Amino acid sequence: MHRILSRIVLPAATAVALTMSGMSAASALPATTVSYDLSLAGKYAGAVRQGIQIWNGQLKNVQLKEVSAGTPGAVRVRLDPVEDAAPYYDSSVPEIVFTQKQIDPIQSDGKPYRDPVRTFVHESGHSLGLAHTGTSDCTFVMTPSPSGKPRGCHDYKTPKDREYTAVDKRQSTGGSLPATGGYVKPDTGKVENHTAARIS
Repeated sequence: MHRILSRIVLPAATAVALTMSGMSAASALPATTVSYDLSLAGKYAGAVRQGIQIWNGQLKNVQLKEVSAGTPGAVRVRLDPVEDAAPYYDSSVPEIVFTQKQIDPIQSDGKPYRDPVRTFVHESGHSLGLAHTGTSDCTFVMTPSPSGKPRGCHDYKTPKDREYTAVDKRQSTGGSLPATGGYVKPDTGKVENHTAARIS
């Protein structure tokens, strides 16, 4: 009788252990993946990949992923050599546009007008549901660059803890991604709804 019970109990215990292990593995997976199509990013593709790694380093409920050209639902990242305006996120496409004329010009410090990595981290922050901060503190990646003087802000490429947390919290409460509204200000937690699809 003891031998029979041992044969029954052992598989049951093993099954429980496997189930618990499976639950743990599942809970470690990101709740939502936001895809980015880099096929039109041109020379900025490397900067975009760095930006993806920066966000993925601390996000828990969301992860960013590079996908192949034309993947449905992906945020397209596009280099625009013509438009002379600040880079932007357009939720109606959705796409992130690197406006080359507002990024490349070399400044007196030998650096470009806007850092491409910071540019992607900022614009993808909009696609993840973040609004601009209401502060001039450039250590927030979601602080917009000062008009005509973006260089100072572009020395900061890594989101603050509050910015990572704002993305995760928004997603845990059912925020849609890529974002089309309900943008959260990471410094205050307040929600903004933009009527225009385009946000710089």
